[in-house]
Amino acid sequence: MPPDTTSAPICIVDDDLSLGRALSRLLRSVGICSRAFTDPREFLQYAEANPVPLAILDVMMPWLSGLEVQQRLRQIAPETAVIVLTGRSDPATCEAAIAGGARGYFRKPFDDEVLLAVIRDVLQLPGNPQ
Repeated sequence: MPPDTTSAPICIVDDDLSLGRALSRLLRSVGICSRAFTDPREFLQYAEANPVPLAILDVMMPWLSGLEVQQRLRQIAPETAVIVLTGRSDPATCEAAIAGGARGYFRKPFDDEVLLAVIRDVLQLPGNPQ
């Protein structure tokens, strides 16, 4: 059963405020609600109390890495899908993210349309070519 994307926003967790805003605008442009967090600890508190159908996580953040957030998220909200973003090319990080259940792994800068296609697929939304 797909998550309820009508009431629960996708969460963007990236310490780069401008990237969070840009991703929020991109998602809003295709009718997807989102909420951005610059502090991964605040996101985890939010995820404990609220449904999160999808979390888009940056790898390099202060306090907790995206992989640490992914691991903790599996404990508190195992139904939440994860997509990982990074500015570095690191095969070990990619392998760890995918092994941890990430549905996508993107290196910045990424192609907006490819990211949107993965998001639509994860959320089982119309709009992807079959």
